[in-house]
Amino acid sequence: MKIIDPPIEEIHQVRCEISREFGHDPVRYSEHLRELDKKLAKEAAARRAKRAKPRTAVHHTTK
Repeated sequence: MKIIDPPIEEIHQVRCEISREFGHDPVRYSEHLRELDKKLAKEAAARRAKRAKPRTAVHHTTK
């Protein structure tokens, strides 16, 4: 049995998971990444828009 250091083993596991899900078809995996990129871009834009909204001032009165 070949001994693999932990960082390389982690990379190997990720590559095996990708192969299990998408086979050895790089086109399918590329399409998945493009769709994921679109989804993440929309989520990031929504977060930016939420942060960009002007905040309303809250005035507290003390008695």
